[in-house]
This record gives sequence, C-alpha cells and structure tokens, in this order.
Amino acid sequence: MSTRDRTRDPLFSAGDETEGPDGPAATRDDGGRAAGDDDDLIRDDADDDGDDDDYVDGDDDDADDDYDDGDDDDDAEDDEDDDYDGDDADDDAADDDDADAEDDDYDDDDDAGVTFAAVAVRQDTAWTVRTLRDRALRGLDDLLADLRSLRSEGFVLGFVCVDDDWCALVRPVPGGVRVLLSDATAALDDDLAADILDELDVDVPSEEEADETDEPWPEGEFDMLEDLGVGEQILSVIFDDEDLYASDQLIRVAEELGLGDELSDLVDGCDPGDA
Repeated sequence: MSTRDRTRDPLFSAGDETEGPDGPAATRDDGGRAAGDDDDLIRDDADDDGDDDDYVDGDDDDADDDYDDGDDDDDAEDDEDDDYDGDDADDDAADDDDADAEDDDYDDDDDAGVTFAAVAVRQDTAWTVRTLRDRALRGLDDLLADLRSLRSEGFVLGFVCVDDDWCALVRPVPGGVRVLLSDATAALDDDLAADILDELDVDVPSEEEADETDEPWPEGEFDMLEDLGVGEQILSVIFDDEDLYASDQLIRVAEELGLGDELSDLVDGCDPGDA
C-alpha cells in the first residue's frame, strides 16, 4: 500500500508516523496539530493569565482608587456647596424679615388717619380756622373749655376728627352745648365719643350691636346749624354717607358754611396720627 493510500485507510491511526516524499512526517494528535505545540500554547496561556492578573490586580485597583478619590473630592465640594446654600438661605431669610419689617412700618403709616381738633370762629362775615391743643381730644369738658374761651371773638364751632374714622361737631351755646357724632360705636373705644353720647343721653352701643352693623351710626342734633343755613337734611345726607372719610365729612359741612377751603388747608397740613 502506498503512503497516500495508507493515509486514506480507515485503519490508519491518527497518532502513527506518516512518511512523505521528503521523509518522516511529524507525529500529529487527533486535532491535527503537531505534537509539541501544546507546550507553547500552555506557556502562552500562562503568560496571558499573568497579564490578566496584573491588569486586574494592579491597574484596575489603582484606577478604581483614583476614581473613588475623585468621588470623595466631589463629595467635599458638595458639602461646601450645601454650606454655601445654607448661608444663602439664612441671608435670604434675614433679607425677607427686614423687607417684611419695612412693609409693616409702611402699612402702619398708611393705616393711620388724620386726627385733629379745630375751631372755626366767625366775626361778621369772615371765618377763621385754627387748631386746638391736643388736650381738647381727651374729653368733652376739655374741648368745651377751649371752645368757650374763644366765644368772645364771635360765633364758635368745633370740629373733631379721630384717625379719620369718626368725627363730631361741637357748638357751645348759652347754657349748654349742641353736638353731632358721626358714629356712635366710636364710644366703645374713645372717651370723647363716649362723653358726647352721654351729653345726648344716648347709651353706648354694645359690642354685639356694633358687630351687627356696617352702616353709619350717627347720633346727635342734626338741626344744630339751621340758623346758619345748613339744615337737618343736609347734615343727614353728609353723615349717612358711608363712602366719606371723617375728615371729608367735616370738609363737606365746612363747605356748606362757606369755610371749606380754610378747613381743607388745615386738614392737608395734618400728618396721619397727629394729636
């Protein structure tokens, strides 16, 4: 049998030597590789394993450590940012408190209305308007004392305004006084208003009665200026107008008497909360 035929013979062993035209062939294993190649592969595998171990154990660990260190730095920066944000929040809160305090002061000034006590004195056909001392607002007796001290100069009429919330007309007459109060509920909080109701022999409203109504509650003598050409109906219209501030009601009365400009100038010169 020839060499070619032997290699094709099914009885030929893969591990037997074959002889080619140039001499004996190398011994081959079942996979067709030359014997001895396995050692090289094993060595190569060993080298590869070593390289892998070095990569995993060395470079990977170092890279991970560096990455972790970077995270720590980021965490530190985050903490600093949190502290910064906290400081900003405190500063913002302080600024808001200051702004609120300024707003509160501004609102308080806005809410305060004008307060004054004034007297109009007529001599012949001319009117003179002047303010009275602050003590005139303490009670009816003090107010009347100041008004009566001026009666020798002519006809006298007192104007009272408190916080631009309520007002009163007070006219001394021989043997007494004539009064008109714009809001009876003011007597719950103010002694002068309570004195005026007492002079009129009118009871001070209860808290419940005051809470039950939003309507104007004037009390007094609406005909007190009839002899000066200002009738009861005119005063009723003025004091029943809930859209008018107290100072505006007094100016309306003054206009009917012919001294609107004088009283208006006096009111304009009053600062909120005066007296």
